[in-house]
Amino acid sequence: MNSHNHPMFGSIGAWFYSALAGINYDPEKPGYERIRIQPGAVRDLHWASGTLQTLRGTVLSSWSRTEPSFRLQAVIPVGSAAEIHLPKLNLADVVVKDGQRVVWKENAYQPGSPGLSGGRQTPGALILQAGSGHYVFDLTGAWHRQSSTGAGLQAGAPSGPRFSNRPKSAETPARSRPQPHGV
Repeated sequence: MNSHNHPMFGSIGAWFYSALAGINYDPEKPGYERIRIQPGAVRDLHWASGTLQTLRGTVLSSWSRTEPSFRLQAVIPVGSAAEIHLPKLNLADVVVKDGQRVVWKENAYQPGSPGLSGGRQTPGALILQAGSGHYVFDLTGAWHRQSSTGAGLQAGAPSGPRFSNRPKSAETPARSRPQPHGV
């Protein structure tokens, strides 16, 4: 028996916000109590943006990349926490700022930014722990490249793909934190 009662490409919309924008929930904390923002910065895509309306409020993930930087704007609703993954894009000497505050430098989390509680790194990403709020992370670094002897990696000129700037008509809005209802 063959069923013809199925939508072709039925999950393409979900793929846009879950894979490209990177908005996902933690299966151990259902109802978007804990959110994972893990943008899919694929090779030739320079930006993506997505929102998802949850029971707790709107989740936003909007990212762009240029040479050699990555910007992620994230909104985490009140009552939720998030694990935010910032792809290192093969960059060395990575520095991350949240607004004007440095939150990652010299391979270590730098405490002091409101709403952030910690950070760690994997070979391909920096992972920040965040509470509810509006965040604008700017990741910068230097490209890895092969030395003239072909041994090891060092910071320097790009050896990988080159990316053009995303046209922007306005600056990112000022940072704000959502307030619980009734305050």
